[in-house]
Amino acid sequence: MFLRGSTTLTEDCYQDIGRLKAAVDAKGMVVFSSEPGGERAGRALAAYMLGLAYHRVLEEAINDLAETCRNGSLEIRAEPMHAEISRFLASYYFEAPARVATTEVGPLYVAIRDRLLLGPLCRELVDQLSRIAEISRMQRTAAESAFETKLQKRLAIFGVLIGLLGLAQLTQTTPSQVQSFAVGWKSFFTGSPVPSGSPATPTSEAKEPGGHTKLEQTRSRRSRHDAYEQADPH
Repeated sequence: MFLRGSTTLTEDCYQDIGRLKAAVDAKGMVVFSSEPGGERAGRALAAYMLGLAYHRVLEEAINDLAETCRNGSLEIRAEPMHAEISRFLASYYFEAPARVATTEVGPLYVAIRDRLLLGPLCRELVDQLSRIAEISRMQRTAAESAFETKLQKRLAIFGVLIGLLGLAQLTQTTPSQVQSFAVGWKSFFTGSPVPSGSPATPTSEAKEPGGHTKLEQTRSRRSRHDAYEQADPH
């Protein structure tokens, strides 16, 4: 009656744990001991308070994560909350915190854990963290994709501008300049003289072959003249 306010908690609800008789309920715990003294009752109370502390932290973490997803602040609070909850689970939450050598506290804590649904709450919290991590990953991927798309558009615009500038430079070349350039290179590769009517100005490279030929002709004439002088005694 003092625990539930009704007679629904019957004798069958109690468990024999070592030398204790205990009933764990959502609103509290009842422990009967056949031995005098409060040492066993104190250990049972510590186990129940630990279970309540775990239950409170797990429920608050689940509710806080859900509220973070609903109010749109997931991007800001997701990573700090994920780190904080993961640190708590790794540092303080234990599935079986009681020592194996204890004959009463271990089984009693199992009853407390099952009645307070600590196992399902922990699994729900871990699953929630995994889902939030996946949501954060998808959001980062979408943001990176949007940034890459914007960057590609800017690069494309920059390339078009460079092409337009190059086209503008190309259009500044007059047709006479193009013709002069083509005729000059043609005469250089073929060895033919540049036409007099051509606008191309002979370059130093085009003059060199002609000058070399005149020098050879001059040397040839001198050689023939010397040969004639040697053949004619007078």
